[in-house]
Amino acid sequence: MLKIIGLAAVPVVTIAGTIAALLFAVPMITGKSVLSDGANASAPPVETVVEALPEDGVTYTVGERVVNLADPGGFRYLKTEIVLEVIVADANPADLRGESLVAARDELALEMEPLEPQIHDVITLLLSSKSVDDVATPDGKSMLKAELLEALGEVIGEERLLDLYFTQFVIQ
Repeated sequence: MLKIIGLAAVPVVTIAGTIAALLFAVPMITGKSVLSDGANASAPPVETVVEALPEDGVTYTVGERVVNLADPGGFRYLKTEIVLEVIVADANPADLRGESLVAARDELALEMEPLEPQIHDVITLLLSSKSVDDVATPDGKSMLKAELLEALGEVIGEERLLDLYFTQFVIQ
């Protein structure tokens, strides 16, 4: 009986090893996924940008956004997560620790809630108007950040919006 189980286990282990090699080893060696259809073979690698930590305001996570980029054919997309640094009235940045930080974030979330549709609209329209060439370089990301700060400043208030951080930035 053990001999039969042993004989049956050999092909299962061989197949599992082959699948593991195809899914993990081949992409690491070649840079191409075996699950890919090859359409995105020229896609830039996944990239995450984490900027400096906020110093003067309270952070508000807008959330993750996936948009099609304005490239011919429409097969490229941008996945990003944006965090805004915003001044909260009556909050001293030096004192924002523990419970006072939680309270300031809660207050900011309540203030931002009615603005969320406008914030999401501005971000989606601006991101989807860009091509891969517009956002693939560090300079392109900096220009995009400046444009987003300007556009979101009109919604939130330029005097309140201190900075914007890309906590995730992936082009595919």
